[in-house]
Amino acid sequence: VLSGVPGGLNQGECLRMVQAAQYYPSLMAVLAYSLRFLPSIVTMRDMVTRGYLGESVTLVDVRISCASLLDTKYTWSCDSGMGGGVLALLGSHVIDLLTFLKLGRVIRVHATLHTMTKTTDNIRGIRQITADDVAM
Repeated sequence: VLSGVPGGLNQGECLRMVQAAQYYPSLMAVLAYSLRFLPSIVTMRDMVTRGYLGESVTLVDVRISCASLLDTKYTWSCDSGMGGGVLALLGSHVIDLLTFLKLGRVIRVHATLHTMTKTTDNIRGIRQITADDVAM
């Protein structure tokens, strides 16, 4: 089973997927973290492994800037309750990259979330966008 991110809306939902995978030991369940295969990320991992950052990293501040993640019509990506939002869609990739780059285990994540775009030309009226498009 190959699942895209987010794997669940919370830790409990992810745990249910892991338990379901354990129930069928002949199946494999993985989340699709594809960023680690980008040439720039592979190069970065080699540099970290060679000691480019020094002996130890204790704090990593990540800031993501990207174009809108919204579709032209109302979908799950517009609703924070259904897994939409920049933190849910990209945050788990950042955590995976920090582990992949051998920068240690992520212990805590903190972000202030805000929804700047609540409507668009195609999404308005009864439905409003609740998914965060800013995570600082």
